[in-house]
Amino acid sequence: MFLLTKRNGILEFFGYAKVEDTFIDNNSLYNDYYNSKKKLKLKIKYFENPISTLDISDELDFVKNKKRSADSFKSEYKEIGIDDFKVIRRKAKLVNTLPAYLDEISMNLNEFLENTIYLAYNIVKHYETRKQIEILKFLDIVEKFLKGYGVKKDKKYLIHFYSKNAISFGFKHIPSRDPDKFVPLYTYSGDKKNFAYISLE
Repeated sequence: MFLLTKRNGILEFFGYAKVEDTFIDNNSLYNDYYNSKKKLKLKIKYFENPISTLDISDELDFVKNKKRSADSFKSEYKEIGIDDFKVIRRKAKLVNTLPAYLDEISMNLNEFLENTIYLAYNIVKHYETRKQIEILKFLDIVEKFLKGYGVKKDKKYLIHFYSKNAISFGFKHIPSRDPDKFVPLYTYSGDKKNFAYISLE
C-alpha cells in the first residue's frame, strides 16, 4: 500500500506499508470494536526522496487521463496493478527512518484530523462486514489512531470536530431512535440534526 501526502500543493508518494506478519491474538482492538483473532502486523518503508505524482503519472496505467492526472488520485483508496506498483517502487530508494522532508509538510491539525478520519473510514469499510458503524464507536477508532501518531485529542473534542465537518467528509449518516447513540451533526442549512451511524455501503 503506497502512502501519499500533499506538499506545496502537489501529491507525492512518500512510502509504502506492507504486511510483515499475520498472527493470532484473542484480544480485541479499538474498544472491543474489532474482535477478529487474526491480526496483521504492518511495516512502513519511507522513500528517501518523495515521488511527485506529476512526474510519474505518464508511466502509470491506472491514470487514464494524462492531462488531468490529478483526477486519478482523488479517492482515499485506490487499487493498482502489479505493473504500476513496480514503476513506483523502481523509482524509490527506501530508508528506515522518517525522512527530513516530511517535517516540512505544511499540514495543520485540522487537515491531519481529516486525513486520519478518512484513513480510519477506509480501513473500517474494507474489513467490516456490517453495513454501518456507530459514529461514537468510529470516533473511538479515530482516537486510537491519533494516539498511535502521538496526538492526544479526547472524545469530546473529536465529536465536536466531526460534527462541524461531517458534511465535508461526504459520508452517509443514518439516524436512530436510541438517544444514547445520538451525535448532533451540522447540516447544509447550518442547523444540527441527530445521527447515530455511518454507512459503509
